[in-house]
Amino acid sequence: MTNVQAIITTPDLARLQSFYERLLGAEEVRRYPHDGPTFFVGLKLGDSELGLVAEAAADLSATQRILLSVDVDDVNSLLDRVEAAGGHVLGPSTDMPWGQRVAHVHDPDGNMVNLTQACDDLTRTGRLHNVTTASIVALQNKARICRIRFTALWSRAVALIEGRAVAGDRPEPRPERSGRRPDPRSTSRSIPTALRSDHGEYARPPPRAGHAQPERRAPAARSSPSDPRGQPSARTLRGVPGRERTPPQG
Repeated sequence: MTNVQAIITTPDLARLQSFYERLLGAEEVRRYPHDGPTFFVGLKLGDSELGLVAEAAADLSATQRILLSVDVDDVNSLLDRVEAAGGHVLGPSTDMPWGQRVAHVHDPDGNMVNLTQACDDLTRTGRLHNVTTASIVALQNKARICRIRFTALWSRAVALIEGRAVAGDRPEPRPERSGRRPDPRSTSRSIPTALRSDHGEYARPPPRAGHAQPERRAPAARSSPSDPRGQPSARTLRGVPGRERTPPQG
């Protein structure tokens, strides 16, 4: 079985012993030597033992690397007694997420001492605190993504209003060449005005430079069966009621 005991070196053993006895109710269980100047004192704190060693050359200004933590029944009630016992209170108690109430104090030599109190209700509060913190972080991430998307949409809208090109836009379709009918399968149903005539029909485009425009001939009139003089024949009038007679011969 392995036990760990904290031992503090101090230039004033009696002052430090009085602090722990008055504040935490420590009891002296060992002293060495029994006669003459005391070198070591063992103090019992609950189920633990704290050792104090007299060391006249102890440097109280050196940086501390060890923290003494003491479990107590009521942290807040002890804070009012720290100054009277010769110590110094560094701040009010704090409720930690892992279910402890902690207060930081200095003993007369300036050693850091933590006064801790276990609380079941603080443990439940700590769980709720962790859940709430995770929810807040998730909401902050969503808000950041929404802000980025809104900024991109706003920049795009401003660019479109000002007529500037926006990265990622599709290029505009190339205009139709003059003299070529638009593809009926295209999405654009508009017909260029230059290709329309007054009657809504397509007009022939102007001839190119250096090319003669071929002459258009009028279509031949449709001939009807008639005699050489242009009179309708009997065969033509045969189907008309009342006019089946043969046309007069001049």
